[in-house]
Amino acid sequence: DVILSVLGAVMTYLAAKLGKILGLWFEEKIQNEALKEIAKTCVLAVEQMYRDAGGKEKLEKALLMGEELLSEKGIKISSEKLRVLLEAALSDLKGAFEKR
Repeated sequence: DVILSVLGAVMTYLAAKLGKILGLWFEEKIQNEALKEIAKTCVLAVEQMYRDAGGKEKLEKALLMGEELLSEKGIKISSEKLRVLLEAALSDLKGAFEKR
């Protein structure tokens, strides 16, 4: 009886910890997907809105747009991470056009 009680308590504890870990993992995965989508949206919008601008100006516009969208969603990331996400989104976009 004591062994079963202890075993039950241990299993409950492990299940709670596992649930918390999976919850954090899932939350991080959702946030990462949201970040990628925001970066993609910014790149597409800047490419459309500032078609004749140079690359540096487009990047600055995308950074500003990305920071604003992220702020609205309460997501905080560094400017450097946002830049990496934007560059990756741009690379994906260029790759999609080259495949056509």
